[in-house]
Amino acid sequence: MIDSDSLLYDLVDLSLEGEKQEERLRKQFDALVLKEALYTGSGVFYYFEITEEQRKFRIADKNDSQMDQKNHTVINNLNLINVVLDINADVLIHLENGLIANIEVWNKTGSDYPKAELLSYQLKRY
Repeated sequence: MIDSDSLLYDLVDLSLEGEKQEERLRKQFDALVLKEALYTGSGVFYYFEITEEQRKFRIADKNDSQMDQKNHTVINNLNLINVVLDINADVLIHLENGLIANIEVWNKTGSDYPKAELLSYQLKRY
C-alpha cells in the first residue's frame, strides 16, 4: 500500500478521479506495491509489483473501446508543477491488460527532475 502522505499517493488519487471504472481502479490502487522508482533525469517512472489482490480488480478486456490491440491504455489528465524547480510535468498512468502497471512523470521544461520525492508541488487536472 502506498503511503497516503506521499507524492505518489496524490498522483494516483487525483488521476483516477472521474475515470471510467474508477471504483475498480481505486481498489487496485489500494493494493499497489511499489517495486521500483527509476529516475531518468527528466522525470521518474514508478513501477508496481502486480499482486493477486490487484488482479481481482482488473478492468476492461479486448472488446473495451479504450483498450488498443496490445491491451495498453494511458490515463493522462494531470500536471505536476513546482515553479521553484522549473517543473511542469505530465503524469501518465499506464495500464497493461487492465492493471495499473506504472506511472510516468515527465518534466516538459527540460530542467532536471530531482532524484527524490518532491515535498512541495501543485497538481492540476486538465
